[in-house]
Amino acid sequence: MEENLKPSLIRYHPFTTVIDPTFWLEIKRIKLDTLKLELKPIEIFPTISFANNDSRSIHLNYESFEKQSERGNRSNSPLIKISNWKKTDNPIIFDGKILIYNTKKEFDSTDKRELLIKEGERIWMKMNDEQQQRSYDESLSENLAKFFMIVFGDFKSYDFYYWSAYPSLSFPPNCHLIIDSSSFSTNSLRNWSNYFDSNQTKQLIESFNELSASQQHFFAIVVPSKFDQTNDNQKPSEFFQLNRPIIYTFTKFWSLETIEKFSMLDEYKIFVSFPDFIPFSPYPNWLLRNYLSYLHVRLGQLLQRHHQNSKILSFINNFLFVDHLKIFTMAIKTDLNRSESEFLDESFCSYLMQNSFVRHIAFLPANHKKIDKSRYLEEFIKDMLKLYPNNREDDVDGGKRNNFIPPAIGWERNKKLNNRLIPNHINCSSILDPKIMASDALSLNLKLMKWRLVPRLDLDLIHQSRCLIIGSGTIGCNIGRLLVAWGFNQITFIDNKNVSYSNPARQSLFHFEDAIGGRKSKSMVASKALSSINPSIDSRGVNLEIEIPDHPLKFEFEKKLKQTEKLEKLIDEHEIIFLSTDTRESRWLPTLIATSKHKIIVNVAMGFDSFLVQRFGIRLRNDDEIDQQSKFYPLFQEQQKQFQQYFPDPKQSSIYLGSELGCYFCNDIVAPTNSTKDRTLDQQCTVTRPGLSMIASGYAVEVLSSILQHPAGPLAPTFKNFSNDEENSECLKSSSESNFLRTDSILGAVPHELRGFLQTFDRIQSSILRSDHCIACSYKVIDQYRRNRDKFLTEAFENSKSIEKITGIDEFHEYSGSLLDELLSDEEDQD
Repeated sequence: MEENLKPSLIRYHPFTTVIDPTFWLEIKRIKLDTLKLELKPIEIFPTISFANNDSRSIHLNYESFEKQSERGNRSNSPLIKISNWKKTDNPIIFDGKILIYNTKKEFDSTDKRELLIKEGERIWMKMNDEQQQRSYDESLSENLAKFFMIVFGDFKSYDFYYWSAYPSLSFPPNCHLIIDSSSFSTNSLRNWSNYFDSNQTKQLIESFNELSASQQHFFAIVVPSKFDQTNDNQKPSEFFQLNRPIIYTFTKFWSLETIEKFSMLDEYKIFVSFPDFIPFSPYPNWLLRNYLSYLHVRLGQLLQRHHQNSKILSFINNFLFVDHLKIFTMAIKTDLNRSESEFLDESFCSYLMQNSFVRHIAFLPANHKKIDKSRYLEEFIKDMLKLYPNNREDDVDGGKRNNFIPPAIGWERNKKLNNRLIPNHINCSSILDPKIMASDALSLNLKLMKWRLVPRLDLDLIHQSRCLIIGSGTIGCNIGRLLVAWGFNQITFIDNKNVSYSNPARQSLFHFEDAIGGRKSKSMVASKALSSINPSIDSRGVNLEIEIPDHPLKFEFEKKLKQTEKLEKLIDEHEIIFLSTDTRESRWLPTLIATSKHKIIVNVAMGFDSFLVQRFGIRLRNDDEIDQQSKFYPLFQEQQKQFQQYFPDPKQSSIYLGSELGCYFCNDIVAPTNSTKDRTLDQQCTVTRPGLSMIASGYAVEVLSSILQHPAGPLAPTFKNFSNDEENSECLKSSSESNFLRTDSILGAVPHELRGFLQTFDRIQSSILRSDHCIACSYKVIDQYRRNRDKFLTEAFENSKSIEKITGIDEFHEYSGSLLDELLSDEEDQD
C-alpha cells in the first residue's frame, strides 16, 4: 500500500425519513378499512430521489403504499390536494414493511432488536440464495434498499408514534475507506477526471441511457488499458485514456464467461457505480452498507465454486487489490424535461466531470496488520472460504456449511431528542386540513363497527347513496342529522317555508339567529347546518312547494307544473326518498313519482304520542318494459325464482316479498284532499310530544340502513305474522348472502311498518299487502302518470275524485252506498 494512502473506518451518513401529512391519513385508512385488529406487516415503498442532489432523505406519502407502476391511479383522491410531494424521475424504490399496532402498550413492549435481527436474516439469506441470483441481480435496487417501520396511531387525537429502520448488515469485516494522508483534507473522494476524459464521459452517458431504469443505479464499468504503451513518461492513469468504457449489468458481470473475457486484456480497471449525489460529501450514504455486503457475497460465491481457477483469482486481485475497489458516483441529474441530445452537450459533460467522483474501498484480510501486502489475496481467500465454504471434501471447514449471519443495524435516531435511539411522535392535528380531519373523524365510529361487530357492513354503499328529504321540519331535521352520523354524503332538503321562532326548540338544525326576520328558507338553513357538521358532504336545500290533490291550479297552471317537474327531477337524482311533510296529502305526489321510478321510500308520520315508520314496496312487473329497466329488476327475478323454489304453493308462504308491500295510502278508501282548510291554531301546528320525532326519525334511518345491508335491498321480505315467526322456514333465517328471502340483514330485522306508542311505551311490527286500488302506488295510477303525466296531474289537482275513478274506488263507494241503502230499507220494513 502506498505510504500516503491509509485505510480509515467507513462512516456512513444515515437516512432521514421525510413524511408527508398524507402518509398518516393513509395509515389511518389502511388500519380502519383493511387491517382492523390484524397485526401483520404490509408492503410499503418509500423513495429516494437524486433530482435535487439529496440522497439522504427518504420520502413517504400516501402513494408509498403502492408500487411505482400503480402510482398516479388515484387522480381524484383528496389527498393529492394536501400533499407536498413532487414526483421525480427514476428514484430508488425501497422495499419496505410496516407494522401498525393496536395499542400503545403493544408498540412500546415489542422487541425492536429482535425485529431488526429478523429483517437482517432475510436480507442475508436472500443475498446468498444462489438459485435466485439472477433475479436478485436484476432487481438489485429493491433488494439492497430495505425499509422497516413500526407505528401506533391514536386516530381520535391524530397522535402517531413511529420508528423507522433501514435494515443493513454490519458486514463485511475489515472494510475500510482509503484516504490520502498527504492531503490537508481527510476527504476520500477522487476527481472524476483522474480516471475518465471528456470523450469517455460522453461514451459512458450514451451507454448509461441505454440501460433500463431499474439498472441505472447499480452497474459495473470495465476500462481496458492502451495496448500501445511506448511512452515511459505516461502517467499510469493515462494508460486507460481513449479506450471506450464498457458498462456491465451485474447479471452479466459475475458470469464466468465475462470474467474470462477480462483475462484476455493486458490490463483493465473495474469500477462499480453507487448512487450518492450529495456533492463531495466525505461520508457515503447508508445504502453502501448492503452494497458492500452484496459485492463481498458475490466474490465469496465465485471463490466457493472456483477458488482454484487462476482467472477468477486474477479477477479478484484486480477488482480488490490493484488500486483497491473503486466505487464511482456519476452525477447525472434526473430531469424530466431534458432531451437525449442535451445529455451529450459540452456543458453537461463538463458539469458531470466536475461533480462526479470516485471512492476507494479496501477489502482487507483479517490479519492485514501482521502480513505483507503481497499476501493480501492469499489470506483474503482463506477468510472468504471460511465464510462461504462449498460442499467438497477439501474445503477449509471439512465441507460443513457455515451458519454465520452478520448482525443487522438500522434504527433511525430521534433527531428531536438528541439523536437518541427511541421512537418518534407527531401530532397531525395542526398540519392537516381541518375539513379533511372532520370528515375522517366522522367515519371513525362507522369503520370501528366493522372490526368486531359487523365485519360485512357495506359503508361504501351508504356513502354513495343519495338521500332526498321532503319536509325540513321536526322529522326532516332529525333524519338529516342521523344520515350524517351514518356516513351518507349526499343529502338534499325540500321545503317551502321559512324558519320561525317556534322552530329551533324542536327542529334540531335551526338556531335563534335563523328565525330573525322570518326570511330564511328552512331547506337552505338545514342544508347549511349539515355542512357545518361535516364540511365534506354534498348538502343542498331546495325551496319548493309540493302540489296536493283537490287544490286547483287556477291561473298558475304552468308554474305549478314546472314545480312538479322540478320535484320529479330531484327524485330522479336520488336513490332514497324520505317523506316527512306536515300533511298526509302532501305525501301523495312524491309517493306516486318515487314509486313509478322504483326509488327506496321511507315514510315517517306522527300523532300526539304515536308514530309510524314505513318502507314502501318496489313496484315491478315482468311484462312492463319500464320496470324491466330498473336496477332492482335482476334482484326481483332472482328473488322470484327462490320464492318459487321454497314455496311452490304461494298460499303456504309466511312472508311478503318487498315487491308486495303496501304504501302509506294502500288502506285509504278516499282520495287525499286539502286538509288544511278551516283548521284552528292547535290543528295548524304539529302538536306532538317533544321526544317523539327523535324516536321516529331514529327508527326511520335505522330501517333504511337495514334495507341497504340486505342482499335484496328494498325487495327484502318481511313476515306476514310476527307472533309466530319462530315457526317459519329455516331458509328465511339463512346467513347466506345470496339468499334474497332472508327476513333480516346483517344489522337485524328489516320491518315493513313500525308503530310506536309513548302512552304505553309499546312498539309493534306489522305488514300490509299492497292494494291494487291504491291511490298512490297501484299500477293503475302509475301507468296513467307515465303515459299522460300533465293531464293526469291537472285533473287530480282540480278534483281528487278523478283518482278514485281511475283506481276503481268510486265503484266501491257506489257498491257500499247501495249496501247501506239496502240495510236501511230492511230496517224500515221491519219497523
